Amino acid sequence: MGKQKSGLLWQVQGAQLQQTSYVFGTMHVKNQSILSKLEQLENYILQTDAFAAEYHLDESMEAQNFSGAFQARSKEPLRYKLGEKKYQKYRKIIQNSVQLDLDHLASLRPLIIANLIEERMLPQEKGPVALDIHLWQFAKHHNKTLLGLETLKEQMQTLEGIDAQQEFAAFIGLCRNISAHHRQLHKMYNWYLSGNIRALYQATQKGLGKNRYTMLHKRNQIMSDRLLLILPEQSVFAAVGAAHLGGKNGLLAQLKRSGLKVTALPY
Repeated sequence: MGKQKSGLLWQVQGAQLQQTSYVFGTMHVKNQSILSKLEQLENYILQTDAFAAEYHLDESMEAQNFSGAFQARSKEPLRYKLGEKKYQKYRKIIQNSVQLDLDHLASLRPLIIANLIEERMLPQEKGPVALDIHLWQFAKHHNKTLLGLETLKEQMQTLEGIDAQQEFAAFIGLCRNISAHHRQLHKMYNWYLSGNIRALYQATQKGLGKNRYTMLHKRNQIMSDRLLLILPEQSVFAAVGAAHLGGKNGLLAQLKRSGLKVTALPY
C-alpha cells in the first residue's frame, strides 16, 4: 500500500460498509497535550454504534485468573535468578530512575515489570485517567456496544508465546541502559504526538526482537481479521496502540488490502 501518511486518526469507508468507521492509535498516557484533544475523538465515538479496544477492558479486569499470566513463569525468584549483587544494583537503578521498588515487583514477569517502568518514564499528570481508558469509559457512559479485537484467551496465548530468555534479556538490557531507554521512549512519545506511525512501528518492531511476530505481527492479524468482521455489521470507533497502525502488516495496510478506503483525518 506504500508508506502511510502520518496520522493517528483514520476514517474507514467502503462500498461494502453502510456507515463510516474510525481507527485511532492510542498511547497509555495522561498528559494535557493529548487530553486537550479529547472532544474531537469523543464526537467521532458518538457517531458510531460501537467502540472497540485491543481487548474488552471490563472482561479482562474481571477475569480472576488473568493476573496469573502476569506472574513470573520461573519458580526461581528474580533476586536469585539475577544474584543478590546484581539484584540490588538493578533495584537501586530502578528506584533512582522511576521510584519503583523491585522488592514489590519481583513476583511479576520481567515483561510486566518493564511495562511498569516505561509507564513511569512517560509524561504523566495526576488526576485524569490515561487516554485509552478515558475513551473506553466515555463510550461505555454513552451506551456504545463495547468490543475487544482480541479475546482474553488470545491475550493470554500471546503472553505464553513470548520467548522467556528474550524476555529476561530485554529486562536486563533495560536495567543496564535505563537512561538510553528513557531517551528512546521520549523519542517515541514525540513521534506519537506528531502522528509518526511509521517511526513508532519501526522502533517497536526493533525493540521486540525475537518476540516481534508474537507481540506485533500476529496480534495485528488477529485484530484486523476481527475488525473486518465487525465493520460490515456496524460502525465502530477502534482504538488500538499506535504501533499497530503502521507497517505492511499493520491494521491500516490490512484494511486497505481488503478493499476499504482508509483516509487520515486531522487530529
